[in-house]
Parts: sequence; C-alpha cells; structure tokens
Amino acid sequence: MTKESPSHELIVSGADVPAPSGTIEVLYVDAHAAVRETTRSAMAAHRADISVAGVGTVDAALDVAATTPPSCLVIDPVDITDIESLLAAVDAPMILYSDRTAAELNSDLTEMAATIVEKGPTNRGAFLAEKVISAADSPADRSEYALQQALNDVTRRTETGQAVFLVDDEGGVVWSSQPLAALVGTTPDDTAGNLYDALAALCANTPDVKTVERFRERPTNPVTVRTALEAADQHLLLQGYRLPAVADSHTLVIVRDVTTTAGRAARLALLELLTERAQDGLYTLDERGIIDFCNESFATNLGYEPADLRGEHAEVTLAPGELEKGQRTISELLAAEEDSTTVDLTFRRRDGIDREMSIHYTLLRDENGSYSGLMGVVRDITERKEREREIESQRDELATLAQVHVLIQDVIRALGSAATRAEIKETVCEELVESDLYQFAWIGEREGCSTQLTRQTVAGDDDSYLDIVAERSTPETVSPGTTAIRTGEVQVVHDVETDDRMASWRGAALEREFRSAVVVPLRHDEAVHGVLAVYANRPEAFSQRAIEAFTVLGEMVGFAFTAVQNRQLLAHDRVVEMEFQSSSADAYFLGAASAHDCRIQRAGSVDVGDEALEYVTVEGAAPDRVLESLRDHELVRGARVIRAENDGGVIELRAAESYQSILLDVGVRAVDVVADGTQLTVTVEAPTDADARTIQETLTEYAPGFELVAKQERERRPTPEDDESLLTEELTERQLEVLRAAYLAGYYEWPRDTTAEELAETLDIASSTLHQHLRRAERNLFQEMLDI
Repeated sequence: MTKESPSHELIVSGADVPAPSGTIEVLYVDAHAAVRETTRSAMAAHRADISVAGVGTVDAALDVAATTPPSCLVIDPVDITDIESLLAAVDAPMILYSDRTAAELNSDLTEMAATIVEKGPTNRGAFLAEKVISAADSPADRSEYALQQALNDVTRRTETGQAVFLVDDEGGVVWSSQPLAALVGTTPDDTAGNLYDALAALCANTPDVKTVERFRERPTNPVTVRTALEAADQHLLLQGYRLPAVADSHTLVIVRDVTTTAGRAARLALLELLTERAQDGLYTLDERGIIDFCNESFATNLGYEPADLRGEHAEVTLAPGELEKGQRTISELLAAEEDSTTVDLTFRRRDGIDREMSIHYTLLRDENGSYSGLMGVVRDITERKEREREIESQRDELATLAQVHVLIQDVIRALGSAATRAEIKETVCEELVESDLYQFAWIGEREGCSTQLTRQTVAGDDDSYLDIVAERSTPETVSPGTTAIRTGEVQVVHDVETDDRMASWRGAALEREFRSAVVVPLRHDEAVHGVLAVYANRPEAFSQRAIEAFTVLGEMVGFAFTAVQNRQLLAHDRVVEMEFQSSSADAYFLGAASAHDCRIQRAGSVDVGDEALEYVTVEGAAPDRVLESLRDHELVRGARVIRAENDGGVIELRAAESYQSILLDVGVRAVDVVADGTQLTVTVEAPTDADARTIQETLTEYAPGFELVAKQERERRPTPEDDESLLTEELTERQLEVLRAAYLAGYYEWPRDTTAEELAETLDIASSTLHQHLRRAERNLFQEMLDI
C-alpha cells in the first residue's frame, strides 16, 4: 500500500488480501477403526471443501502431517497416547471428539482444544464438519477477509451518507473517500490531517468528547457521538477496523451520519433492555458451543449471573447426557436444511438441581450460509412436567386401583365356595396371578414355633426363587414375611433394587423381574394364620390405596380360615386335643386361685355384644373373697356371686373377652379351663390341621406365659352345641343368648341362684323383656320336643 496524490484514490489488489478459501485439510485421530472410517466418510460427504485423513495412532498422524500439514486436528483421546507430541509438532486448531464428558477428559487437553464435540452417531457428519470449518477459519484469515469485503464495498458505502478513512496510529488521514467536511457540512479549525482531532472538535463542550477519546484508544469498538454544530445536531456512528500487516497495520474508519436513525437506535436500546429483562430465557451460542450472550432470566433461573455464563461452553448448563441430545437436534436441522425447531432438555442449576426446559432453537448462519451458532428461547417447564407426570401417575394409579378392587372382590366372592383352607389358599393365589397385574403369589405359614415361613400354596412361575430364599434364610433373618407374621402388619417392598430387607436375595429377584412386593398377614382379630406374598414386575406397584385393599383381603382370608376351621371342628369326628399351661400370676383366673389356694374352673360363657359373661366354679375358698381378687383383673368389668356354699360356689364375671370367644376366632373350642395351685390349664379341641403356634399366641395375647404341654388326636366329644342344634333351630340368636345366660346363672335352680330382676340387670334389658324372651324360647323348645 502506498500514499498517492491528493485525489485520495486507494488501489488494492485482490491477490494481496485473500479470502478464506480452498480445501480444509483435516487430520482425524481415533483408535477405533470402524468409527473412524464412518466419521471420516460422513464429514467428507457433507462438505466438498473438506479433506479428511483418518489415522489410529500419533505416529501415523505425524507421518501424515509431515506430508500434508493439516488445517485442523480432530482427536478422540481415548486409547491414544503421546498426544502432546502431536500438538507440539502440528500448529493447527484441535477439536476434542469424544463420548467422555469434559470433566472426564484431561484438563490440559480441554484447555488447548478449540471446542469439544460429544461423540455420537448424529454428530459424525454435518455438525462435526461445521465445527471443523469454524475452527480452521483462523482469525488472520477473517481479518483479511473482512478487509477485502470492506474495501470492495467502499463505493457503495460512500453513496449512503458515509465517509471512509484510512488512518495511521496517530489518526493521520492516509486516504479518504471524501473529506469529513463534505459529510458534516463544515471543518473545524486546526484539525486538518487528523481524523480523531477533527471529530473531537465537532463534539467540543459536550460529554461525547470523552467518547471520541475512547474511540481513539480503541477504534475497533463502535461508538455513536452527537456533534455540537450550530446549524443542526448530527449523530455520527464511528466504526474502525484494524488492518493486517499487508495494509501497514493501518485502521479503516467509517463515519456514518445516523441522525435520521437515532430514534430507531434509541428504540433498539429499549429493545435490548427488554430482551435482558424478558421473562423467557434468551441465549446465543457461537459455532463452538460457547455462550456469547444470555439474558438475566436465563442465568438467574440456573443460579448464575449472566457474566458467569458468557464465554462458557453450553455443557456447563446441561444435565449429563443432554449435550449429545442438543447436538443431535442441531445435526438433524442441518441435515434437513431447516433453521428452527423446539426441543425439551434438562438443565442443571449451579446448586445441582435439575430443571426441565423447552427450547426453541434458531440456527444462525454466516454470509456463506455456513452454520455459525444458534439462538435459543428457553422456558422453564419443570412444574408443568411435574404436574403432567403427577396427573399421569394418578390416572395410572386409579386405573390400577380399579383393577385391584375388581380382582379382590372376585377373590372374596370365590372364598364363599371354598370348603377347606387349602382351597382358600389356591383360590386366592390363582386369582391374583391370573390377572395382568401380578406375576407371582404364594401363601406361607409358620414353621413350627418360629417366625420362619414355610410355603403352603404357590401360583405363577417363581423359577426356584423360593428355594433360593429358603437356602439363604436363617432363624435370625428378618424379612418382610417374618416381620408381617410377627407384627400382624402389611409389609411393602416398593423397589427390590433399593430395599435393604431384600439384600440376601435381591439378585435372584431382579433376574426374575420381581421389582416390588406386598406381604399381607392373613389375620382374624388378633390371630395371624399366615401371610400372602404378591410380586409385581414394576417398582412402586402397590400404592397406599392398593395396600389398604390388600389389608382387607388379608382380613377376609383370615376370617375365612377361621370359619372353615369352625365348620371342620363341628363336622369332623376326629379332632386334636391340646393342653396349654401358664404359671404366670397375671394369667386370668390363676392369680385369684393362687391367692386363695383354691380351684377355679370355667363352667360356661355367653357373648353379649362386645362383652362376655363368664361363669366359673370355685372350690376350696369363699366365693366372695375370690370375687374381690378376680375383680382386680384388667379384663373384668363387673362380677357377682351367683351361689355360695361351704368353701365354694359360682361366680359370674362380665369381661371384655372370654377364653371361649378368643379361641373361636382361630377355629378352636375351649373344652376346659382350670386354675389349680400354681398352674392354669386350658384344654382345646381343634381341627386336625390346626396350627398350635397360632393357638398359643392367641392365648398369650389373652394371658401371658402359655406353653403347649400335651397334644393328642381323638374322637370329638359331644358338645352342648350338638344337642342344641336339633332343639334351637326355631330360636333366635337373642333368645338363645338369654336362655343360656339364665341357665348358667342358676335361674332354673331351686331355690333360684339368680332372680329375674338380677338376670335382666346382667343382660342390660328390662325385666318384662327378659320374661318375653324366656317364655318364647321355652315355648319353641317345648313345641320342638313335644312335636306339637
């Protein structure tokens, strides 16, 4: 470049300032041959101006670079050694292309990289090629290209109210398209030949004088100044370009009259403010994925200040794995030749909390149509997604719950036709597994006197799962099943993979796709007969309402077990007689018998509502003294002496429960209850398949310290119920209750042990009502006996 005559003409050869063009040589280093070849072909196919050489080692890369110096290096550092020697020998920008995150890569390499591209099938073509083009386009090339474009456009610019100046480091004008006076209408004194002085004179006595001084120091930062001319105010836009060495490092300064557009500039400033304060997050990325702008809303939502994010790679804002998803979206847009789309991504806040965002992507392109970044409009949809998931979960839960209720109703209906405990178990398990909700079900009962379980009935294919559980269980093992039978409470395993109680057999369960389970105690009142275990192939398969439904099912099955046992007890000729003894002073009857050195024996009982009238005989002590001791027991709510004889008599006790009532709940019958000396003995008749442990625990709930001391199978003894069955068919339940109470209380003795008034008071009815019940019961009995 040379200074010419005052005509201010400038002659620049196009060859002096070449634009970036020609083939971009890419050296791609990747130890995995198949991926290397696929990626190399995809990049070359995307852009004809890219030539890719793919190698698998640093030595091979050095050989290629010695022959054809690369414009850009693409390196996957995994399984590649001595990368530093390659970077030292080759002066070219490097792109790290790996499926590892930035945190997992060598920090020295990441600092030296122009950018990082996540490795994946969607990033092998267009996206990676665009990144290579951006990296290979050096700053020097861009500057020369910008100069060429600016000089080629000088004529056009000078026709639109602009003047172009070529100035030296001091501001001296080397060349201009027209004098400054021609643009502004006057030239201040003492400023000839120096552009910066002339501009300062135009802004004399205004704050913009300082703006001109800042522009003098950094002319590449555009500014707008307002002149102080008397004729009219003018707004001038000053914009400078540093020229490369080929132009003697001069500065090209464009001065544009923007007076007519100053109002629009103010509106643009307002728009910029609104953008910064917009409720939606706004950000832009350059071609390397670097955040070059973000507004306050975007940064604040992620726990940052805008300045914290500008200049950072987009990966710092994304949850793990989301960068590849975003890059895949960009690749799809490039491949489809589209410019915008909307995608949902998960961002990670500075404090580690994830937020779900909906992003509208718009691709940005340079004047050649190449990808140069993107603009994103971000809206936080975390709460909306959570509501949608909650609604969907509730919808699924309601649908499942409806199926569970229908299933359980079917099971309960089927219980009515089951004649034995075995049939009940089979019915329950098979009905559950035949549904599409559960994969496997089994019923277990106590193993002897322990809390360990032994399987009784199984439905569904467990693939030997229960055998594995049994092998790995010990008497000390605490499992959901043993806990359920010990506590009588439902146990839920919401996720087999995380529940510590499943540690011993977690692997076996997961191999069979058992992901959650519920263990339901089969109980009637306080008696726990066994447990029902049900397995599902999905976590969280048992909601709270489903658990409540299964609790009801467990109670119904427990009731059915008791009912079947009661039927068997009455219908079968063979029974098991068992004797249980307790020496605890707290045992009902025994404390009073020990205190008075007497014998107390149960004579019979009558259930009246929520209470029981228990009649006992006393031998060897005055009944009134024994009565006082019995009255102190927590179960007794009232007591009176029915009959007093020499060293004996009969006592009526009103108690919360009786031995007979609690034993009937587990399907057995109290044959005898005797407190004599230091032992309380309860003799029961039970079906041949009755569980002694259940009976023992039922008695222990009633009075402590019971142990099984004798057990034998024998013919069933005739009972009063057998005789009554023929005579009491015509009696109502209330009539039978009153008649039994009258008999046991000595109403029919002579002289009477209990008067009608005393009996009525005991039964909490009027005397007239008592007589009405007794006479109707007596009439019906005589009618049946006399066949009248």
